[in-house]
Amino acid sequence: MSTQRKIKVGILGFGNAGRHMHAEELGIYPELFELYAMCDFASKRREIAEKDYPAMKRYGSAHELLA
Repeated sequence: MSTQRKIKVGILGFGNAGRHMHAEELGIYPELFELYAMCDFASKRREIAEKDYPAMKRYGSAHELLA
């Protein structure tokens, strides 16, 4: 049994790179990474994140995410 803890990840921006590269790549390794939060000023992208990753917290700015 591994005692390794997951790394909680926050994604700044959920456009093409954030959604299709970073989130998908990190999702390949669920034993290592937890997609914990994302931020994007565009409400449509936050809605997409809610649909695709319902457990992930969503914020409208990097300041909110890092607070």
